[in-house]
Amino acid sequence: MVLKEIERRIASGAYRAGSRLPSERALAQDLAVSRITVRAAIGELERMGVLLCHPRSRPIVQAPHLVPNHRATIQGRHTFALWLRYGWAAPEGPALMLGIQRALDHDNHRLVFSAPPDDPDMVQAERQFLLNVLEDQDVAGIVLWYLGGEENLATLLKVRDAGIPMVFVDRLPPRGIDADFVGIDNLHVAERLVTHLIRKGHRRIAHVTNQDAASAVQDRAAGYRKALSRASIPLDESLVFSQSQALDDHEVWKAMAERMMSLPDRPTAVFAVNDRVALSLIEGLRSLGVRVPGDVAVAGIDGIQTYQGEPFLTTAVQPFERIGEVAIELLIQRLGADPAAPAVHCLLDAPIFLGPSTGDDSRIMGVHG
Repeated sequence: MVLKEIERRIASGAYRAGSRLPSERALAQDLAVSRITVRAAIGELERMGVLLCHPRSRPIVQAPHLVPNHRATIQGRHTFALWLRYGWAAPEGPALMLGIQRALDHDNHRLVFSAPPDDPDMVQAERQFLLNVLEDQDVAGIVLWYLGGEENLATLLKVRDAGIPMVFVDRLPPRGIDADFVGIDNLHVAERLVTHLIRKGHRRIAHVTNQDAASAVQDRAAGYRKALSRASIPLDESLVFSQSQALDDHEVWKAMAERMMSLPDRPTAVFAVNDRVALSLIEGLRSLGVRVPGDVAVAGIDGIQTYQGEPFLTTAVQPFERIGEVAIELLIQRLGADPAAPAVHCLLDAPIFLGPSTGDDSRIMGVHG
């Protein structure tokens, strides 16, 4: 088949990205077919984004790693795959999915999604999802809430080399992957939250992080340190705690709360890496009779309670619906992108919700608040 042969030559580098395709006459002679057949194949490859055509000039070859698999564009319809960090049981998943559904053209797009099972080996589950995508010739692109860090990097490289575009959400692509991204400015929102605690008079502010190497985790820790530095408050490593156990293990959080409250100069406020950590810690503190916010103020990031009703926790609210919308917009743009188009990193605003957990009246904090 002429189409497959031309595409094979592009993928192999025989027709290099950015170069012009041989003339219709030359291709017809080389492939022993009519010029009409060659012209039809070129038209289909242009529609798929493999070739860029202009009047009165030979088509320009696109970069193989930016074009969708030709079997993913049958009748002009694209299938997108979504990997969620959380499934339907958590608010992030449905919110992100709602935004994605709004952005899809349902006459031309369809969506398949997966999320980690209850099995604790989420990295392995993600790897299997990526391998399934590689085998599924209908998938034209992926929206990926990536968990695997360095462990799944080799599999990500296989996806990239197969020409399947990826848009990462929440956390930046790992080292070696140049791909589109949409999320929030974690460093900035963390700095704003800790600065708010400082302005309320707190000087002993603990940070509870986790052992995830994701950019979001690292940037939130950096924002914590930056806020302290700007206020000339020395960083006290005894106030930095790391969560490594399951979030639903009440005894783990009670033990952390005990360590925190037994410090000679114990903290009066805590900035947690995310809302789940913040809420688990609050439960542990309360089990010891520690009042929140009377004895300790607590803040997090993500805004999960704002999706569930009357929020208690002070937090930066991730706009998950908008993240989903922008992710699909970026993916659709990538399918038809110029091969030289750089990766797009889109940072969205995450408004700060001030709640009772820090002794505030419930409200949204202004940009300069």
